[in-house]
Parts: sequence; structure tokens; C-alpha cells
Amino acid sequence: MTTINPGDLKSPIVIQSPSTTKDEFGQPTSTWTDVQSTWASIHTATSKEIYALGAGFNSQISHAITILFNPAIAIAAGMRVCYMSRHFVIQTVNDPAEDRVILNLMCLEQTK
Repeated sequence: MTTINPGDLKSPIVIQSPSTTKDEFGQPTSTWTDVQSTWASIHTATSKEIYALGAGFNSQISHAITILFNPAIAIAAGMRVCYMSRHFVIQTVNDPAEDRVILNLMCLEQTK
């Protein structure tokens, strides 16, 4: 069973899902909808973490974000993580021990 030190989850984040709405002219516009607020551990992804996913060294992964598993939320690639004024697009979701305790979100930080 996976164990995690709760003190490692010290960054408040919001996970968002992309959605489409219509503007005042009836045209579709992309927006983000909050899915979950939680605590996370955020760090720059190491080459070992990237390689372990089979993503290769040319992958689009910049950060690894660890959160506690929540069975009520289906987190998937394409969602994003908001931390302070930063945004990270989720590339892959990994349950490292397959025991539904923690999730590793491998992300690419969006730049403006």
C-alpha cells in the first residue's frame, strides 16, 4: 500500500475541465470549469519520472503533481491544474501502485 506524508501536500490547487459555452452572439467559446479543489505536491519532473512513463525524453512534460485519489472525480489528460497564477495541462494520469491512494499527474506548464 502506498503511503504519503500529508505534509508533502502543501500546495492548494484547483483541477479544471475544458468546456464549451456560447457567447452573446451564439458562437462557441472555450472555458474552464472547476472540478476539484485539493492539496498537492508540485515539482519539476525528473528524467527518471518521464522515462518511467515510457514518454521518452522528447515528451511534453515539465512538472509532476501528486494528489490524493478521489473516487468521485475522473481526472484525465486534457484537464488542467491551477496553482496560484500558473496553469499546468495534464498530459498523463498515473496511479503508481494501482491502489487508489495517490495519483501522479504529469503536466506541461502553460506559458503566456
